[in-house]
Amino acid sequence: MYLRAACLLGLFFQFVDAGTVTFTVYTDDQCTELPPRNSVVTLDDTVSCNETPDSSISDLVCSADKITYTNHPNTADCSASPIANELPVGVCTYFPGPVSTWKLIDASTYTCYSGEGDSEATPSPTADSEATPSSSAGGSFEYAIYLDSECTQLGGIGSDMPPWTFDTEVCNSWAGGVGDNSMKISSCSSTCICFTQTAGNRDCSATPNQNVKEACLDTCVEDAQGTFVSMLSFNGCSEALTVSDAEYSCATTGMASDSPSGQVPTPASSPSPSPPSSTSSPPPSPSPPVDDGADEQENVNPPPPLVDDNGQNVLRAALAIPLALLMGLCALMHA
Repeated sequence: MYLRAACLLGLFFQFVDAGTVTFTVYTDDQCTELPPRNSVVTLDDTVSCNETPDSSISDLVCSADKITYTNHPNTADCSASPIANELPVGVCTYFPGPVSTWKLIDASTYTCYSGEGDSEATPSPTADSEATPSSSAGGSFEYAIYLDSECTQLGGIGSDMPPWTFDTEVCNSWAGGVGDNSMKISSCSSTCICFTQTAGNRDCSATPNQNVKEACLDTCVEDAQGTFVSMLSFNGCSEALTVSDAEYSCATTGMASDSPSGQVPTPASSPSPSPPSSTSSPPPSPSPPVDDGADEQENVNPPPPLVDDNGQNVLRAALAIPLALLMGLCALMHA
């Protein structure tokens, strides 16, 4: 009788928990250290929007070895910008954010998966196994910002100090020196990532403050803000983002020098006037006018000559006849 009651009770609890999944949040990569509060989160796959301590979750799907869901940061009604997430069962998994955290689903308590929809179950990884992302699922990379050209002095604020371990397939964010920042990868080679960095938000939404940047493995390069970036580790991107090394390029707009992969940024420039040719001669300078007195002599009639061509005194000849008439008139008056 007691055994039958125990079996019925066990079946009841199994039925109640079949649609829920619980994960625990940790602050270390071994999933041993708990945060001060809000460390345990339980989700229900029959609920369209699950509220969590600092966000909300929708589209929960339970599979044999993992759960997938959509996270909506800083909102309780699943209205914020969606971010797709995946959490394997039994694997301590890193999640980027304002503060780095790790999440773990205890495989011994995982009952959310009902077995429907999958013809063959995939064995669940254990906590001791090494999680190696496949090329189709994407990978992770360790990214850091520095204050010096040797990439030895880390830059950051408060507890959100680099290096950060980020996911290649999602929007990653951190607290910068002057505010929030986020980044999303657009393409990858075997050693480099090309990404868009957005200043002022943590969800990679479009703003005027966006720049295309690049980081390469074990390479220290300056960005346009005067800081230096480097990628410390990298295990590849998904097939959708990966291109061959020969075809890879990154048209950066936010780097201060040549991009580390060899692609030279091409900033927009205004056309400048061409320099004068070395073979051309400057135009001759106008000569100053020569004052030869011609202007003063214009329109001036010269005085009549006093001597004719024969050397005779012209004035005396002109007065001779009037003078003779005058002398004759005077003689008649005295007669």
